[in-house]
Amino acid sequence: MASFTGDARNLAPFEDCVSFCRAVCRFKSIGRDVSMNYKFLSQMPTLVLALLDNASSAESVFLQMLETGDEEGKKVGDARGVGICTAINGAEKYFEDLGRYYDWTYDDVEKVKSAFIDLYMDALNRFVSGNGFSMESLDRSKAQKFKSTYIELCRSKQPTRFCPEICGKELCLYRFNFRDTLLNLDYDKRFVKIYEEGGIDRWPRLLNLFREAVQATILPGGSEETTEKIALCFALQKFDSIKSFTRQHMDVVMEKVIDLNRSLGK
Repeated sequence: MASFTGDARNLAPFEDCVSFCRAVCRFKSIGRDVSMNYKFLSQMPTLVLALLDNASSAESVFLQMLETGDEEGKKVGDARGVGICTAINGAEKYFEDLGRYYDWTYDDVEKVKSAFIDLYMDALNRFVSGNGFSMESLDRSKAQKFKSTYIELCRSKQPTRFCPEICGKELCLYRFNFRDTLLNLDYDKRFVKIYEEGGIDRWPRLLNLFREAVQATILPGGSEETTEKIALCFALQKFDSIKSFTRQHMDVVMEKVIDLNRSLGK
């Protein structure tokens, strides 16, 4: 028993702790608290989408997350240790939650979570080394592994008949990455106001609102194609949340928005 309790690695709460941490559970409380910090946790879905899209914002999002907890790390004399614990705790919560929405298996969650943490640790090591961090400095094979793993797990997950028109065949990459934005009171009020005002410019105004939400909070710096897809996915979920809409009405509204988006793209 003495040898068991004396080896903290036997008590590691997560599988990735043993792989990356040199002082398992030494910073457990700090790492958990930092991982729940809004500046860290709120950026998880944005970072995931930015990595999928190769968005220009990926680097600034990475840096914000890497810097979160840096002060706590310096206080205890191990910025890397705190960063590792923060990343593992944050990834555990985020991908476990995402897995429940996508109905991923335990092995699926572990697979995508490990790929993410492996990439994040590469970024963390470069950040704390003092040599500077940039997206170009990351191991491309690790970035590609995370991206391909995530995409494969999102295959054949489309929930509505409009999904193939929005995202193409089979893939459902965005649906669960902006739940907080869907509940944002400011966007919700503006959405309701524009819809209730009506008029011939209702649909263009709504489409602009959805695109604004994407560019401001969901995926800054994203490509035009991905911005359009997420904006339409956002629209689909907002309209679906209106309890007074019949299924027929919902279909008509989405057809209008999708057709408008196509016409603007010409």
